[in-house]
Amino acid sequence: MALSASVSPPPGLDSFSAALEIRRLRPEAKIAIFTRHPLADQLLRARRLRLNGFILKMDPSEELFYAIWTMLAGGFCAPPTMSNLLRDETKLSDPLSMLTQREKSVLTLYARQVHEGNRL
Repeated sequence: MALSASVSPPPGLDSFSAALEIRRLRPEAKIAIFTRHPLADQLLRARRLRLNGFILKMDPSEELFYAIWTMLAGGFCAPPTMSNLLRDETKLSDPLSMLTQREKSVLTLYARQVHEGNRL
């Protein structure tokens, strides 16, 4: 698991750029933004960039353990105090825009099969 801390990204990179560089080098890495700033736009950006979590330094240590467990299980972890932002964003945005091109292709193929009456 890689943690990109907002207080000390590599020279010339912000936390998100550093996270994307880590993802490029290690696609399997679990990456979270670990920050002291509870900013909605940063949380939503982490989600849109398909990072694995957004963790606040001020949260209790139990939250950090839960975040790590959630990310290792393949989920996205957001602070409980900010999780409503993700729900609200999903309602307002096009949920298909959150999918990768490959996920859209699989969904289209699945829908065609179901429409044609085939069981999968």
